[in-house]
Amino acid sequence: MSVDMQLLKEYVTWDSGAMNRAESTVLLHITHSNLKARMFEIRLDRHMTVESVKEKLRTNVGTGSAFMHLTLLDHNGQVVADMSQDEMKLGFYSPMDGWTIHITDLDPYSLSSGGGLEDVSLVQKYEISEEDYLKRDKNFRRWKEDKVKADPSWSFAKEIKNRQDAQRMKADPNFVPEPHRPLAFSADGPPPRITAILPAGVACSSDLMPPPPSVTFEDKEIPLWTYGQLEQLDRKKLKNRAQDLQNSVGPGRVPAAPVGGGDEATIKWIIGVQCALLHDEFSSRDFGLPVEAGQPEQQYFGASDAPAGARAQQAPQSEYNPNTEMMNSHAEAIQGREAAKARNRGNGIF
Repeated sequence: MSVDMQLLKEYVTWDSGAMNRAESTVLLHITHSNLKARMFEIRLDRHMTVESVKEKLRTNVGTGSAFMHLTLLDHNGQVVADMSQDEMKLGFYSPMDGWTIHITDLDPYSLSSGGGLEDVSLVQKYEISEEDYLKRDKNFRRWKEDKVKADPSWSFAKEIKNRQDAQRMKADPNFVPEPHRPLAFSADGPPPRITAILPAGVACSSDLMPPPPSVTFEDKEIPLWTYGQLEQLDRKKLKNRAQDLQNSVGPGRVPAAPVGGGDEATIKWIIGVQCALLHDEFSSRDFGLPVEAGQPEQQYFGASDAPAGARAQQAPQSEYNPNTEMMNSHAEAIQGREAAKARNRGNGIF
């Protein structure tokens, strides 16, 4: 062993006193002829006989002590001694921390032979025939058929939403659930690529279904956040998250993040921008914005949370004027700032 490796070994194995042990205790690695697994730093006592060592290791490897042959190896894997005499003490062989005891399994019917204790492919799995499955009174297919018979528009998404709404209504009697909006594609086919209605030259798409954790915008992946995640942040982190979102979208495309109005206004602004990135499929409610919080006040990218029919009447994308959009955004930002100042004056902040 080189000097550098010896120094590294001493550094790694240096006893800090965190694991108190007797002077006669030695930490040895264990390997087995039939097992790929390697057991590290098994605590043994130098006063133990070889027979007692075999009995202790039996619980680790599953080989009977009568069928074990132990070989002591040093740090380099070189044979130090064959521990063939059961009455001898372990300390007779002068083992050191980090050495290895290799177990040779002499049992021709050992459970560990041929990967019997490690190869899970040898384990027989439970299988059921199609006929036996259909004979069961309760099975998934029958449950799904019953659901579809009771409600032809039933789907897993609708089932989950109904259960979530029931929980929220139980917690909040004033909660009014929104109607379920079915997906616009078949469950048997691949999910469509979601593309938001944005100005010409602005690409925004996501392959993740609601609510998506991120969205690709002009070859940049922008993380999306729910109301529950945002309200857990302190003011500084919330402002930084709003600034990061505005920088990712680009200046002039959205109004500036609100300076006043508190954390609630910042959260509504963030969710409003996210809805603009995905407004063709998602609303602020999908991101968890409470009903009492109202809709985001600003109009982003010329889009809104209006119904699909109303969005269809919007001006075509070819009429988009980036200069006009920037001027409108700037004016809306100023109005928002002045409105926030007016609200804050009433609270005695200014």
